[in-house]
Amino acid sequence: MENLPSWAADYIGLEFESRGRGPKKFDCWGLVRYIYYRQFNIILPSYVDKYTDAGNEKDVSNLILMDNERLNWINIVIGLEKVGDLILLRMKREPTHIGLVLTKSTFLHIHTGIGSVVQMYNEVRWEKRVIGFYRHIRMLDE
Repeated sequence: MENLPSWAADYIGLEFESRGRGPKKFDCWGLVRYIYYRQFNIILPSYVDKYTDAGNEKDVSNLILMDNERLNWINIVIGLEKVGDLILLRMKREPTHIGLVLTKSTFLHIHTGIGSVVQMYNEVRWEKRVIGFYRHIRMLDE
């Protein structure tokens, strides 16, 4: 794998917990939110009160597609993604999973049964699930 950001190791091997917001257990949004605050000084909404379980695909999908927070994210052309961008993935045909881009081919994410891991988003398991990449407006000039 390409060189990962030095801080990435702090977030590998953490335990999954539905609606987890840290510091040791997270769901996918909780992990992204925690990293955004600690590494980029950007506070993202918790959403912990907006869904009952991370496995409820419809609730999570509706939250991703309808929330006003999405106005703070710019869609990035595939190939121009960089460290800190979000990667939105389809699970069970719904946009319900999110991770954090670490390099041009890797992302950090957390999922039930595997905890937090770094994987390649262009490998067979993920490439057809990628919906898009998004950059927070506060990171546009960095």
